[in-house]
Amino acid sequence: MNMPVLRSHQGKEHHIIDYLRSFSIDTIIPEGLLSAAKLITLHKNNFLIMQNSRPLGIYLLVDGMLQISQYDKDGGNIIFTVQNALSVVGDLELFCDDCQHSTFSTVQALQASRVILFPEQALQTSGLNDARFLKFLCQHLAKKVFETSQNKVSMLLSASERLHRYLYIQSMIYGNSFQLIKRETLASMLGISVRQLTRALDNLNRAGMISHKNKSVVIHHAPDNL
Repeated sequence: MNMPVLRSHQGKEHHIIDYLRSFSIDTIIPEGLLSAAKLITLHKNNFLIMQNSRPLGIYLLVDGMLQISQYDKDGGNIIFTVQNALSVVGDLELFCDDCQHSTFSTVQALQASRVILFPEQALQTSGLNDARFLKFLCQHLAKKVFETSQNKVSMLLSASERLHRYLYIQSMIYGNSFQLIKRETLASMLGISVRQLTRALDNLNRAGMISHKNKSVVIHHAPDNL
């Protein structure tokens, strides 16, 4: 199993503050939290968090792409979502009293990625006492709840309808033109086969709902069932 690789560089804080500045959030991170932060480098397929492990704090994805998934009782893998920078991992466990001693998702890097870890102790002593940082966490938590609720697609919908709905929701988040994630991952998220996904992409393209070439997608019309 590929576990995370933590690289400790000289000038660690300098690298962290550069990432925070690139997203214009450097001024909302309390000094005590910043001084305790760790920059973690993940290679493709590395695991950041394993389901049911003890959370170490919250993670800020500042570069790359992460897959958030959960394993059911029978061992089957259910993919919840794919996160791009900037996103927060571990915020649900932080605010859930019943989840603070165990994570309920597995997080894996889909490509080379970097995350900033804010340790649990520093969060309790510095982060959660700061109004601006709390507002930042709540905004990302609200975004996550919105994405989850919007991605709950009825199993009565056809593969094309599920895909159209998903793509339209992604366009609301990332803009009208964006890159598709790996087909195997997307098919698993939608509960369809890769063959069904390919056929659905072709159907939507021919119907003029989307333009699709290679991994690029442009949304032209919203789905009727949204």
